[in-house]
Amino acid sequence: MSSTLFDEANRNKSVGKLSAQCITVRAGRTFVQARFQCNATLTLKDGTIAVNTAFRGNQRDEDVRSAITGGTGAYEGARGSISQRNLPRGLMENTLHLLP
Repeated sequence: MSSTLFDEANRNKSVGKLSAQCITVRAGRTFVQARFQCNATLTLKDGTIAVNTAFRGNQRDEDVRSAITGGTGAYEGARGSISQRNLPRGLMENTLHLLP
């Protein structure tokens, strides 16, 4: 999966790309019973940020917290978390919490 990242102040301005790959680690009879593990990369103008997360299939109405596990360029050694929240019209808001 991949999608374009936009600036919060100007939702028409692309600031990078999100590329993610998820696998099912525990199947369920329905999607909401399944468990997933995902690795993602945020590719930005001045480097990349690596992300890892695990979640249940029913996270549609809940925030998903992901771990920032590293980075390159300006983000080398990055650590912290990302809070992901679903918005109307299939959009998602990602808030990065980088530690010093």
